[in-house]
Amino acid sequence: MEKASKGVERTAEDIAKRAYYIASAMLAEKARREADHSEDTLVKDHSPNAGKVVEINRELVEALTNMLARDKRNTCQHEETHRGGVLWEICDNCKASWADDQGGKPPWSDPPEWIAAEAAIAKAKGVA
Repeated sequence: MEKASKGVERTAEDIAKRAYYIASAMLAEKARREADHSEDTLVKDHSPNAGKVVEINRELVEALTNMLARDKRNTCQHEETHRGGVLWEICDNCKASWADDQGGKPPWSDPPEWIAAEAAIAKAKGVA
């Protein structure tokens, strides 16, 4: 047994526990410093590129949003039609026509490209 500074006796087990605690704390502090240093290096090394990537993503989302809006604006969805005789339905905007005996006017559904573009925009904005 060893005597501590104020007359307290310590066993070898107490000393070993204390040494383990100090060594663990020292290793943890060293690991924390290394992690902080590696994060600082990573941020310093990549911060200009990270800013560029964010800016490029923002520009791509804006461009895709504008292109999608223009495409929707310029695509006829055949909302306004009139009957052209007994058999035909004719679009007032684009003049497309459908015969009732050949299935008639199909129901409108967004093209898959629009759906994919909207999903990509939502994902980029963090919505999806």
